[in-house]
Amino acid sequence: MTENDIMPHAKSSAKGLYMSAVVAMCGKNFAIMASDSRMVELCDGEVVRVVNDNVEKIVRVNDHVMLGIAGDYGAYEHILVPIKSNGYSLDLPQVAQEAYNRARSFKLGTLPLTVFVAGKGRDGEFVIAELASANGYYPDLYLPGDTNERYIRLAAPFIKDKEVLRLVNERLDKAAASGSLAEAKDRLSNLIKNIANRDCSVNKVVRCKIVT
Repeated sequence: MTENDIMPHAKSSAKGLYMSAVVAMCGKNFAIMASDSRMVELCDGEVVRVVNDNVEKIVRVNDHVMLGIAGDYGAYEHILVPIKSNGYSLDLPQVAQEAYNRARSFKLGTLPLTVFVAGKGRDGEFVIAELASANGYYPDLYLPGDTNERYIRLAAPFIKDKEVLRLVNERLDKAAASGSLAEAKDRLSNLIKNIANRDCSVNKVVRCKIVT
């Protein structure tokens, strides 16, 4: 995990309602998402106030697919809510396609946006699809190649301090190397809490979703 693997920082001119800190991981036999629950208001790229400490940034669409959003809060109503409400019969590629279509039709302002779709694919493989405004929402796919390989993706654009970034990357690597699903869940939860210790845009109310 490098600095380039983390969602780009919000622009210095960014303003509006914003959600940060969503992480997705997939292994050979599972997929997991974790997030904090805070929404903040930005002005000129800086947090000016906490708006809500109980925001649902990750949801389980159905038994096989999860969806998570970090970035511009306007996308919450435009993407997450309708897919959660109507996606019960959709498989992972269909959810990713719906997320792509909705993201492309969303009018993005000065705030970046990342959408994660994770879970079990049509052939039983576990996968993360990452759709980011920085690359036109074209899906980047991450699939484990063997039983020991894990992929982990983080969207937390307020991490600006290099030392904090190094510590977060270190914890991401440890989480990816976790031996069990329970251990991975604990490490992702601790990662979110550690970010919260250093960043006021993130709180310690952690939510996790799992597909096995």
